[in-house]
Amino acid sequence: MALSSLLFLSLIACLEKDQRGLGDSADTALSDADGGPGGADGGDDTGWWNEDSGDDTGWWSDSGSGDNGGADNDDDGWTVDDGDCDDGDAAIHPGADESGCDGDDDDCDGEIDEGFDGDEYEPNDVDGYSLGDMGDEGDEVLISWLWPQTDEDRFLFYVEDGDWSWFDIEIWLYDVPEDADYGMELRLVEDIDGDYIGVVGSADDRSDGGDELVEYGGSTGFDDSGWYEVVIYSTDGASCDDPYTLQVLVGSW
Repeated sequence: MALSSLLFLSLIACLEKDQRGLGDSADTALSDADGGPGGADGGDDTGWWNEDSGDDTGWWSDSGSGDNGGADNDDDGWTVDDGDCDDGDAAIHPGADESGCDGDDDDCDGEIDEGFDGDEYEPNDVDGYSLGDMGDEGDEVLISWLWPQTDEDRFLFYVEDGDWSWFDIEIWLYDVPEDADYGMELRLVEDIDGDYIGVVGSADDRSDGGDELVEYGGSTGFDDSGWYEVVIYSTDGASCDDPYTLQVLVGSW
């Protein structure tokens, strides 16, 4: 056989040997698709390019071990991609009930307990809840909440007075949460002539917790009958866990 033919056959044998060695390697090929340890069979791929679902540490991977936002891990019908902000709790997802006071963002809207409905006097942020006619002598005690901090609670009541009778209103605010500062205003919103008078008393000791008191004695020789409104507001903090107690005392003799 000619020397050139022998050299050619030797070259072919070397190439075949190299190819077999390349196929047996797990992690050195640029692209593995032969079904070997580094191929498309889910093996451990550390090459520059692969297209399996194994542990991908190369420069490019079509799936790898990234965040699977399409899974519904808590079986609540919502995935992370759908907006589920806690895919480990089936009670938390977009549209979930937010009426309780649990300290969680149940409906994933970025707010906590904003739908709290434990306060029977709400909504009284703008239009006051009416306590009715307090008569010549009245004593009303109620329990309510300020929540969220921007909330304002308004309570209306009517007082009957006379030109020369003795007249007094006391508004007590008890059980202010220890980490909050609440204030009060008493307003005469409609006097005997139907006019709006405005703030006639206020209280805010500018400290957390404690009690607040507003007193209004009216004017001697003047009929102070009318609709009054007490406004409760927060200057610092609020809680749907801790209600306050409001007492309205009226005396007119």
